[in-house]
Amino acid sequence: MKKTGLPLLFAALILLSAFAIFNSEEWKLTDGYSIRFSGKKANGFFHTLRGKVSFDENKLSSSSVKLEVDVASISMGNSLKTWHAKRPKWFDAKKYPTITFVSEKFQKNAKGFVVNGKLKMKGVEKDISVPFSFNHNVFFGQFFVRRSDYKVGSMKGMSKSVADSIKIEFTIPVTK
Repeated sequence: MKKTGLPLLFAALILLSAFAIFNSEEWKLTDGYSIRFSGKKANGFFHTLRGKVSFDENKLSSSSVKLEVDVASISMGNSLKTWHAKRPKWFDAKKYPTITFVSEKFQKNAKGFVVNGKLKMKGVEKDISVPFSFNHNVFFGQFFVRRSDYKVGSMKGMSKSVADSIKIEFTIPVTK
């Protein structure tokens, strides 16, 4: 009886873990996304986004997201500004080619949802909360970051004329 009990226990554990892994719905990022940033003298877009999204608004505890923005895909509407943005003083696209966000916890609130996680930019990782909504297979949201927290630019010389608080707005359509 002991010999058959152990394999059944392992089979039950594997079956239960399969349900735990697949609790949330897997989504694929589709074209049409937008990652926009704006602040005094700093406006533009990042054009390349990759990632994995597992989200179910009824099973937030098993939801997760990992997104990666290609720093070299930045566009500020002016070729000289875009060139400067990729340089070591600002984003340093060669040394730090990506900006990443990895979720840790999802919560529901009166306006939609909030995801808490780690935002890593220019080698600096900080905890951040990002409010968002999810409608018709599209994630929408906006939040603010302080560029000085991530050592993007400086607050000296001409650089101090650029806003420290930068608004990030995103629209991310997904499909199953």
